[in-house]
Amino acid sequence: MLFNQAVQLGVTDFRDIIYWQSVEREPGVFAFDKPETTYAKEIGAVGGHMSLTVNWGNEFYDDGHTPYTQEGRAALGKFVSEALDKFPEINAVEIGNEFNGQNFVSGPILDIKREDRAAIYFEILRSVYLEVKAHHPEVEVLGGAVHSIPAGYLWALLDLGGADYMDALVLHPYTTQPEQLMRQIAVLRRHPKARALPIQVTEFGHQSRTVAPGFLVRTYCALALSGVERVVWYPLSDRGDELQPLIDPLNGRPTAVGRAFAFVQNNLAGLPVKDVSPDPYTYACLFGESHLVIWGEPRAVGIADDVDAANATGVKLDPVLLRLSMTEPLLISSENPIVIGENVQLEASDIIADSYHQFAFPEDGDEKVPADPFLRFAQRGERSIPLVTMPGQESSGTIWTPYLGNRYIRPSRLTAESTVITGAGEDAVEIVHRYTADHQEAVAVEASWEPSGQGGGGIDITIQAGGHTLLEKTGVKTLEKVSLPNIELSSGENLDFIVGPGPESDRSLVAYRIVLRKAD
Repeated sequence: MLFNQAVQLGVTDFRDIIYWQSVEREPGVFAFDKPETTYAKEIGAVGGHMSLTVNWGNEFYDDGHTPYTQEGRAALGKFVSEALDKFPEINAVEIGNEFNGQNFVSGPILDIKREDRAAIYFEILRSVYLEVKAHHPEVEVLGGAVHSIPAGYLWALLDLGGADYMDALVLHPYTTQPEQLMRQIAVLRRHPKARALPIQVTEFGHQSRTVAPGFLVRTYCALALSGVERVVWYPLSDRGDELQPLIDPLNGRPTAVGRAFAFVQNNLAGLPVKDVSPDPYTYACLFGESHLVIWGEPRAVGIADDVDAANATGVKLDPVLLRLSMTEPLLISSENPIVIGENVQLEASDIIADSYHQFAFPEDGDEKVPADPFLRFAQRGERSIPLVTMPGQESSGTIWTPYLGNRYIRPSRLTAESTVITGAGEDAVEIVHRYTADHQEAVAVEASWEPSGQGGGGIDITIQAGGHTLLEKTGVKTLEKVSLPNIELSSGENLDFIVGPGPESDRSLVAYRIVLRKAD
């Protein structure tokens, strides 16, 4: 029944697991004789196909843990081959599930540093790939299967030759907001073996019932522009983890996010896409010539008479009341080509610079990215320390996405949404955002910093213009919002935002945002 409901929603591409332990209950004997091991046939019966996730072990090999010996890996490959013999509905095999984390591996591998896991995973990937391709060359083998976008971990896998043993690289980017996906995937692509490697996202989801529909559409847009060839929402049905399902478990009908999925599947999937974002604070994907997905910092939107607008679930909206939102994208369609500035009009924006929307990752040797209005760096005393692009999970204690940092000041770091500041006294590391005016101008500042509570002494915040202090706060322990309505800057003058550890504090995780607008 579930598969029929899914097909009615537009789902034909399924992803799930068949547990090895449930099939090989005697060494070398494979029995697909339970509903949980034969459901692939049901998928085929409704016209669907599936990718098989291969994870967990079997008690007859490596004590039931994640395979770590040649015998265990060979046995896993044999199980996969048997499943492919049995079920032609399986057109892809995903090797492992979030192998770079702790939740889906077991046994001796748990004690291996995560940055060294790539070598263990490589052996599993190669072994299963060779087995699959020997008997089912038409079946795709999907590698990586990582949580988040840990480019450092994946670069290590690619250095070992991992790209030679996968048809596509798999990500589960749960920790990245849609607006940052393109930037982080672009960092991953800097590895020579990743530049042309197909990428699939086989899990993404959201826990909020109200946010999930817009989140699905925003993410789909960002991944489409990143060249991702396949995306899979998780979950289809309720799995007890609070992530919003596509199908309501009580009545079998599409949920709000299910309706968003159906809209994307029926109207956008398969169409060519291009980035038509009019500025850094607005995100816009044009699918084909007449379907526009757009969201961003709030402002009014006007549309021509031959243009319709809907929300993420496909419900039509009153054209008089249209406004951009950061969480609720507009789905704009017409029988005619859509052109922003012609049949779609946006109210003028007064934003000059935004630390979130214009966050960027400098190339090696570059101080900053030209499109980023802020020079972002660290300082210890009078010494400036460049913040360079770090790939993520490149070593123990580093986050699982690309970030700005420097190996000499770990664990200090900076992302689009947060910073970690460390040290005390002469060893204190401050993070600086420097805006330099390229002409005489008056700006208004809207900024906020919110320590997580890890640093007992709070944080210190300083804002300076031309070397003169405009604001100084010491020992901030809760959300601090700052509004400075009119700051006159001469051409070449610096406006600095400095945050560092407060008294008796040696480490703080701080959420932040800095927005500069044209002063009234």
